[in-house]
Amino acid sequence: MRHILALLPLVCGCLVAHEEPAVRGLPRDDRAAPLSAVWVGHATVLLRIGNQTVLTDPNLSGAILIVPRETPASLRPSELPRVDVVVISHMHMDHFDAPTVGKLGRDTAVVFPDGGQAYADEILQPRKAPPRPGQSCPDSLPLPRPGVRKIVKYGMIEASITRETEE
Repeated sequence: MRHILALLPLVCGCLVAHEEPAVRGLPRDDRAAPLSAVWVGHATVLLRIGNQTVLTDPNLSGAILIVPRETPASLRPSELPRVDVVVISHMHMDHFDAPTVGKLGRDTAVVFPDGGQAYADEILQPRKAPPRPGQSCPDSLPLPRPGVRKIVKYGMIEASITRETEE
């Protein structure tokens, strides 16, 4: 009986009513605006700050383990623009989806919280690290273009991302 009760939340989770997102695809972006934000679903937000693109808590999968999302993400990984930086607030499955991060390309820098190092092997991008307290951004996370400095704040993470010169 206890085993059946343990499976009950999983079964109920699979019976969630499915709703389509109100908007599908990437809306038109006014490049003259200094900032744009698109809510993709749950905690995933696509930000454009100047010419840099930041994706927070990437999870574009259709399910968490086997529990389907009530409302699917409004974008597929193939619809995303080039992402410069991924910021992960914490390493729960609904905020960090390794398959989604893996589809973002090797040039994407990934910032995750201290304590997330146990998941670092699931992040395929070579530029990945947690910021240390008081540190702007790890040196291992240079931006792709020189002369760029951006502050990324998300949850308890704050990262200043700078690249001054050509490498």
